[in-house]
Amino acid sequence: MKKREPDLFCISLLLITILLINCSSPNIHIDKSKPLPPVVKLYKHVTVAGGVSGLRDTGVDIERTDSVTILATGSINFCPKPYCPATYQNVTPELGWPLIARVGGKDSHYFRPLVRGQNSGNFSGREGKLYLGYKTGALAFNGAALNPDYYKDDIGAFSVDIIIWANNDYIQIAGFLEKQLARDPENKALEYELARFNMLKRYQIAEQEAEKEAEKTQKEISELQEKAAAQPTSTAENRQVRELEARLASLQATLAELDQMKKQLQQEQQKSEQLT
Repeated sequence: MKKREPDLFCISLLLITILLINCSSPNIHIDKSKPLPPVVKLYKHVTVAGGVSGLRDTGVDIERTDSVTILATGSINFCPKPYCPATYQNVTPELGWPLIARVGGKDSHYFRPLVRGQNSGNFSGREGKLYLGYKTGALAFNGAALNPDYYKDDIGAFSVDIIIWANNDYIQIAGFLEKQLARDPENKALEYELARFNMLKRYQIAEQEAEKEAEKTQKEISELQEKAAAQPTSTAENRQVRELEARLASLQATLAELDQMKKQLQQEQQKSEQLT
């Protein structure tokens, strides 16, 4: 029996390691006993465990109109042996290339949901089941590993949170993320994503204020024009109309500029989803 004790110890250690890998802590804290916050359409936490090749079904169905956020932390050791280079040890998702995703079946391309240097990413305009995995070595266009044996010795895991937003109310989204970051102030994924949505929130607030002011200005112009149609107008009233029309044109230019900024952000987001 004594000869078998080391084997039992190793098996126990292996089981503990597997349990730890497959129970990574989520980046988002949501009370499952309560309804989701109004701004969240769907939330799910998954563990992308080292040692498993290919993409795995997350159980999340994406609609083409959905706006999806991915938060990812943790690390995977691609080469746990002592002689391995440091670049293959403790590989983290913010490197950009390790975490991979696919929306749709095996005829769909995989993409990288994270931007290099960040623990969060966003995508939209895709439809189908969401699959997640990680990359070690060459991949087929759909994310299938060309060398599955490369994954066998990998240990560790990525903790991945999937959020589908209920709407594009960036003020609400930023508020939700701000509360999450307050609970976990060292979480880089939350920090990056809050910074992004705070920027979008500023654009949205500016847009709302410009739209409100444009509507008010247009109303004032209409009232003066109605008055002018009923009776002759003074020079001062004509000047007031011209000033209001100039202000309206300026507000419309501001709205067009804000719309262009939002389109540029969307284009940058699409570029970050690098097909390989």
